[in-house]
Amino acid sequence: MMSDKNLSIKAKRILKLITTGHSYEQIISINPQYTYLDIFNAAKEAVELLTDEHEMTPHEARLAKIKEKHPRAYESWEKDEEQKLIELHFRV
Repeated sequence: MMSDKNLSIKAKRILKLITTGHSYEQIISINPQYTYLDIFNAAKEAVELLTDEHEMTPHEARLAKIKEKHPRAYESWEKDEEQKLIELHFRV
């Protein structure tokens, strides 16, 4: 079932870059104001237009719910975040 919600302008721009073969790194390089999360959210918007919660597998629905509360869940940490964790771990 299609939603009557439209894609955001940012999502449209990102998805157009993806469909023309740009990698995540290229998209961020071309548009420094975008983040990986913006790219993932653009994909999420598109999927939401194509499906509703009832069409998701239980696993997809669970991950979507987790990402609503924790948008960066299951994403890699940035180098500076890893370094801060290491420093905090070894702090005496």
